[in-house]
This record gives sequence, structure tokens and C-alpha cells, in this order.
Amino acid sequence: MSGFLFFLNKPTFAADGELLALNSNRLGKYSNYQIYFYDPDALNCIPRNGSGGSGGHKAVTLSGSSRIEKIWNYIVDLGISGLSDSAEAISGVLGNMSTETGGTFNPFVQNSSGCTGLIQWCKGSWNNGFFSYMSNLGLDEHYYRGSEPDIDESIIDEGIEAELDFLFKDGSGGVTANKYIANLGVPSIQDGTSGAIAYADLFLVTVENAYGGGDTLEDSGVASIAGYSTYQAAGSRRDRAETIYDMYSGWEDDDSDEDEGEETEETKDDDGMEYCDEDEEEDDDSDSPEAGNLVDFVKKWAWPNYEKGKTEQMPAYEEYMSTEATYKGACSGNDCGAFVANIIKASGWDTSYPQCSTSCQKSWLPQHWTQVSSDSLKLGDVGVKNTGHHVILYVGSISGFNSNTASASQCDRAPMAGADRDLSKYTWYRK
Repeated sequence: MSGFLFFLNKPTFAADGELLALNSNRLGKYSNYQIYFYDPDALNCIPRNGSGGSGGHKAVTLSGSSRIEKIWNYIVDLGISGLSDSAEAISGVLGNMSTETGGTFNPFVQNSSGCTGLIQWCKGSWNNGFFSYMSNLGLDEHYYRGSEPDIDESIIDEGIEAELDFLFKDGSGGVTANKYIANLGVPSIQDGTSGAIAYADLFLVTVENAYGGGDTLEDSGVASIAGYSTYQAAGSRRDRAETIYDMYSGWEDDDSDEDEGEETEETKDDDGMEYCDEDEEEDDDSDSPEAGNLVDFVKKWAWPNYEKGKTEQMPAYEEYMSTEATYKGACSGNDCGAFVANIIKASGWDTSYPQCSTSCQKSWLPQHWTQVSSDSLKLGDVGVKNTGHHVILYVGSISGFNSNTASASQCDRAPMAGADRDLSKYTWYRK
């Protein structure tokens, strides 16, 4: 660890001889000089000025409206150069956590082998420190397998914060993010969606180390330091990292702001939502979409306005996901691939459409549908983002629906009106 440990003036001891932390006055006086101090509650000696680096990072707490936002904000608040100030590097971490937890970001999820938590720490001598740490905090009693049990969200927050503390603050006797942080300059591409994908590979190689499984690495820089030729679910981790990057830092966010600015008072009711005319309201009396009518499915399955972070599903879509869907993707259908696959098939638009992931649809579409230009799109056309990690549905002009596209985002957004402006970023296919 860099820096030095000083006892300022006469050190203070408890009755049993334990050295106590410096008081707040002394801390305020010396924190600007990278002087380390003893904290009996810390995982290790950590600087309190937030500069990060090897040896630990500043104390942070959770903030945000969802689990993924809380993790994102935690990493930002760490103040680690190259990580906290890089949406791409943060997305790489979250893409891996999404895959490891099945999109739930639940710190207590455990697989059949006993691997647990946000990055699935696996039992063994190399992780004894992690499991002892969680046990000492009394959090191990919440471990579960299978479906997520009813755990109070405040307990979930405790687990998330504890595991992030262990991961980023030099947890002893367990896998941490130290190697990831030390290699942040390795990816050959570090900016934009391609950068998020590269950092997903880097976290997989340096932290998860889940080798085997047949998926190769995409970034040449990361591949140059990898110890193996293939890694487990590398494609899924990249897909999720890009989706998260687009949600929290990408151009879609800017487009949603433009949509909001274009609304007028004449088209909004008291809560700011667009209203429909009486005929459309009568159509909405039935929760079930009309079979064979893609427009009806769009109106019953997708919210009419773009709302970042909204995960509540339309009733008809939620019902279909729980009773009829054969492919749900991540987070019970809050998944771009699951939404497109299910609406195309369930509406009768193309009953042969594959019920599978975005990557699977990307392979299937050019073999069965016709590629078309983004300048001449029609209702029912499907667009796969040129990086291959997001899929959307073109819906054209539907009265009361505030976009010409409909989409979902993995674990972050239920099906709704899309915020997509530049449709040339997608490769389009028509039945």
C-alpha cells in the first residue's frame, strides 16, 4: 500500500489496548495529505480523501432508485480514476454482475455449487475470507437458490453495500476488483458501446476468471492478457454491458429528453401522460390484445411514453410472461430480446419467429427475413443494433403511442415507446 500510517500526537487506546480511530478533527486536518489512519471497522487501511488507487478507497453509501443504479452510483462515488469516471468501465462491471445474478443484482443469490452474490464468489480456500465476512455481518442467513424470496429491500441494500465494500476495498481472503482496476488501460477500445463491451471482457478475465464455455473474447487488448482462449458466457456479459451503457450514458437518454420537450399542453393530461381519444379508450377496456393485430399488441404490451428506469409492466404483457411465454429473457421479460421475440410470435406476425436472445435473433433474421434500409421502414420491421447487443421493433405511427419504435431494456426498462432517433444505427429486417 502506498502512503504511511502515522500516530498523530499520542495514540488513543480502548481499555483492552485496542487502538482507536483518529477522531474527526484529526481526520479533517490530515486527510488532504494521504495520511492513512487506523479504523477498526474498515476492511483494511483506506484513505478518506476519495482518491482511490491500490490500498483501498473512500467510504461510500448506496443511493439510487434501483439496485443497478445503487451499484452504479457506489462505483462513481469511489473516486477511482479510470473507473469511477468511465461509464464504459462501470458498465463492464455491471454487465458481469447481471449475468452472474440472472439480471436480479441480488447479493444473496446462490447457485447449486454454493457460489454466491453479485460476482458469485465460489466456496474454496481462495474465498474463505468473503464467506467469513458475510457471516460476521449476519448476512449469510439470506442466501437462497432458485426463485428470489421475499427479502426486505433494506436487507438487499445491506448485502449490496457489504459485497461492494469487499470487492472494492481490498477484501482479505477473497476475489476483489484490484486486478481489474490495475488493468483499466488494457482494452484496445475504451470509449462508447464498444468500450463497454471491452470492459465486460476485462472484468471477466481479471475478476470472474470463468474460463471455458466456448465464448471467445472480442477485445484484442484483453485477449493479450487472458490466460485462456474461451470464457463462460462472455457474449452475455458483453450484451448486458452494452445495454446498461446505453441506458445510463448513451444517446438514448438524450433522445428521451428531446421527446419530453416536444410534448405540448394540448396532448397531455394532468399527470403529463398523453391521452387517447374516446375510441382508443374503448379499445383499452380489454386487457387481452386482439389476435393477429400487431398494433393492438403494441398498445397493450408497451407503455406509450419512454420512462427511463420504469420496470412495471403493462398488465397484458405481465400476464403473458407469467402464463404463456416460453422465453422470458432476463427479469421476467424486461428484456429487449424477450419483448421482440414474444410480440412477433404472439401477435401472429410471424409464428415461426425464434423465442431466444438478441444474439440468437441476430443470427436467425438474415436467414429468414429480408434486410431493408432504415430509410423505408414499415410496421413490424425488426432492428438489431449494429454492435449486435440490442433489438427493437418498428411500429410506425400509432395514435397515442409516443414513438415509432417499441423496445425494452434488460432489467432496467419494461416494454415501452423507444427513445431511438438514429435508426441507421440498426440493421433492419422485414418479414
